Amino acid sequence: FTYGRWCHLECWRVPYKVWSALPGQEDPRSKDPAVIDLLLRGMNEVLLTGIFELPDEDRMRLVRHVMDPSNWARAPKKELMPKPLAEAP
Repeated sequence: FTYGRWCHLECWRVPYKVWSALPGQEDPRSKDPAVIDLLLRGMNEVLLTGIFELPDEDRMRLVRHVMDPSNWARAPKKELMPKPLAEAP
């Protein structure tokens, strides 16, 4: 599954790997657009592509979008650990 090739920022769900790398909502840094911008720039070519190509105005729209938890994709469900194989007799 990919989050790529989206056309409207409003339609984009911020992937778990992106929002989970940000400061928690209780952390005051999570409310600072400059901090979030810096963190997103650090994700360029790792989790995101094209951050540096965005004009400043569009990049700040992206930052505000990422800062809003209502835009976040759900966290993946933890897979159940497989049951150990029964001992052979």
